Amino acid sequence: GGGEAAGGGSAREGGGAPPSLAEMRAAAVRAGSLVGVVPVSGCRLSADLTAAYLDRLRLSAAEVSEPTLQSLCRLQAAHISLVAYENLDLHAGGGGAPLPPPRLDPVASAERVALRRRGGYCFVLVDAFAALLTSLGFVVSLHTAGVGESPLAAEKWGNHIVLLVHLGERRFVSDVGLGDGPLRPFELREHAWEEDGYAFRLEATGASTWHFTHHPLGSFRGFDFCLSSSAASAREFGEYHAFYWSHPDSPYRVSGPVLQRVTPERGVLTLRCCTLRRVHPGLPAGSTTIAVAASADEWLALVREHFCMPLIDSPPEQQTSLWLSAKTKHDAWLAQERGREAP
Repeated sequence: GGGEAAGGGSAREGGGAPPSLAEMRAAAVRAGSLVGVVPVSGCRLSADLTAAYLDRLRLSAAEVSEPTLQSLCRLQAAHISLVAYENLDLHAGGGGAPLPPPRLDPVASAERVALRRRGGYCFVLVDAFAALLTSLGFVVSLHTAGVGESPLAAEKWGNHIVLLVHLGERRFVSDVGLGDGPLRPFELREHAWEEDGYAFRLEATGASTWHFTHHPLGSFRGFDFCLSSSAASAREFGEYHAFYWSHPDSPYRVSGPVLQRVTPERGVLTLRCCTLRRVHPGLPAGSTTIAVAASADEWLALVREHFCMPLIDSPPEQQTSLWLSAKTKHDAWLAQERGREAP
């Protein structure tokens, strides 16, 4: 999403100060390069990469053989529950520095998910998923969006990308890049709905603008999106992608390592630095702590076991950097919490 899910508030483990407004304004994308709602083209994956992607989602080609709403629901639910929303590469370099940013390219993004068995944040995940859907015969379009309260501040436009799927006369938002958003696509019409105890709402806020409201337990409040223009590809969001990756105040860097995954009927799993929590409206306090990693081996085991990420592309030195980054942020958070409790 727009980084709020990754950054959180100052009271959260890994929280931090807001990023520079000037840099955010420079990165903002208020409109795509194409006027109106225009489907993307030219991002079909090879047959082998499409098959590998479906294997990553534990789906057979027969289960999604036709570009129908049923197939879309299967694909989105599998993607959100098996491909983590994560920022690990921003903390895996020496001293916890970022690795080089992933290219916003449909094939590269799909290979990251399907072959390297990694996740990412909105730009990377939506880039990959749009390519998969197009390769399976779906008609999709990409639109500028922003995570935050409505009306959205100017500097937040372009911090998120929305994927719209066109099924005949009906259109559905299919968002795999939110971290803890809906498991199922939702139709482009004003309505409120529930999903596994979570309450969501979609409202029209103008002739071509819409606002999605998250459940109060969500890691962000909502997002705006605009259909007066379309993006030809995720590359149009490259400046915000670069800002998130390189700016020291980026919420994805300030937060420390964070992973999220929506699990059917179990709510949202979040590993924020060292603490693994489950969030669900049915829990007494809305969330519960499952584990707190006390060593590198424990932390890596949580990543592998709960977020479907074997880290096959991360050498030992990167794994060590990730653990040290998580532990440093966790210790700082603990010290802050003790200070709050001191008389």
